[in-house]
Amino acid sequence: MRTISEFRNHAQECRELAKLVHKLEDKDALDRAAQSWDNLAKLRERELAAAENSSYLIRPRELLV
Repeated sequence: MRTISEFRNHAQECRELAKLVHKLEDKDALDRAAQSWDNLAKLRERELAAAENSSYLIRPRELLV
């Protein structure tokens, strides 16, 4: 599974490429791609936080007795 830092690195690469291209439509496409990578990073952060929070809710039986 990809990590949050990988998603953020891809977003940054898209932003850097957008600075180099000349066509506005290419810049827009790269900006949208960067935003998509950022959204994936945020989604992964939420997934990890939810998994961490749920692990606190699930206790081994011996701890509940």
